[in-house]
Amino acid sequence: MARLRRKRRTREHIIADLSVHHVEGHVLRCGWVVERMTHDYGIDLELFTFTRSGEQENDAILMQVKATERLRLPRGATTLPCRIERSHLVHWLSEVRPVILIVYDARKELAYWLYVQSYFGRLEGFNLFAAGRTITVRIPTANVLSVAAVRRLARFRDTKMRPIPFVEFRSFLGQLGFVEKRVPKGRVLEHPDEGLLLFRSYRDEEPVLPRDVLRIRKLFELRGLMEPDDFDAQLLRTNTPA
Repeated sequence: MARLRRKRRTREHIIADLSVHHVEGHVLRCGWVVERMTHDYGIDLELFTFTRSGEQENDAILMQVKATERLRLPRGATTLPCRIERSHLVHWLSEVRPVILIVYDARKELAYWLYVQSYFGRLEGFNLFAAGRTITVRIPTANVLSVAAVRRLARFRDTKMRPIPFVEFRSFLGQLGFVEKRVPKGRVLEHPDEGLLLFRSYRDEEPVLPRDVLRIRKLFELRGLMEPDDFDAQLLRTNTPA
């Protein structure tokens, strides 16, 4: 008589659970929690943060976790490729909350992360409508998931969630030596060494468009004025109510 086989727990199932456990460990060391999604529609985890006094903060950070037995990277590689579905990306890019893509290497017990909206916001020439069914992103190997990295993800949430009025963005740029010039149309800020920054005719309390914030962020990085992490941290301090 043939033996009836039961459902098997495969190695894929094991490393998938290990990847989530790895993320949860770093989050718990921050004093925060993650909730596993019952139904996977491109989001596996929600990260919830708390103040030092234990009060829950608004809005979650969303995570998609991918696991592999072993990442095979050439010696000296600075990025690792990861293929994602276009249908997931459509969802992620429409999210107000930050979406973090995480790739876990079971052999090394390491995970690498990518802030999805920021990555595609800086990707020149990308056209979501012209993309195929899958898209390959390149995750920096320097982006190793750790307690410090998880805390950094929370800063992305804080920067992204609150719109930045132009008057506050101007104040942020003023701290770096930019002074507004009066012009008939648009808004222009000038720096004695770095030249002009041009904006459309924002009202003082009108939120700055994300593409304008990313443009200045990228410009500062290319000119060596400020690293993206420092830009985000200083902008957050300017953008945080007293």
